[in-house]
Parts: sequence; C-alpha cells; structure tokens
Amino acid sequence: MLEARGHVYELKEGVALRQVEDAGRYWVFNTRDGRHYSVNREAYQVIKSIAAEGVADVETLAELLAEEYEVTAEVAQKDVEQLLADLVNEGIALRRDKP
Repeated sequence: MLEARGHVYELKEGVALRQVEDAGRYWVFNTRDGRHYSVNREAYQVIKSIAAEGVADVETLAELLAEEYEVTAEVAQKDVEQLLADLVNEGIALRRDKP
C-alpha cells in the first residue's frame, strides 16, 4: 500500500460520480478509458468529498468518515488509506506531496 500520510489526493480529470441512493448503488466512472467501478456508500462519500474540495488529505477524509459512520479514528484512517491506494492504483486519483 502507498504511504498516504503527508500527501494530498485529487481526482483525475474525466472522473464522474453517480448514485442511486434509494437503491443503495454508487459508481465511479473514468470517462477517459471507459472503466467504471461499483463502490459502497462509504467509499462514495470519501470520493465525493475529494471531488467537492478539489483536493483532500487522509486526515481530513478519515475525520469525516469517523464522524459520519461512528467508527474510531484508527478504523477510519485505515479504511481511507486503503481506499486512496486503490484509487491511485486504478487511475482514478492522483497523489501529490502536501504543499
């Protein structure tokens, strides 16, 4: 897994999010290469937060996740780090050094 701390993350150009919340369905689309991913609600909320802010760090995203889903900071941090590593590996997000 990539070292997530000390970095910020942003979605790549051409990434689109879609949801059918009543059905509990959430997707991430890479419009540049046609790939799409079905994600759970928690992952969707994290990705949506990155999209809304333009750029986000692990600590901020983990704090939001912990508050929203009433999990410990440690659990939220681990989940966010894994999600971000997956997003980078799948070409959905970019990882940059914190300014």
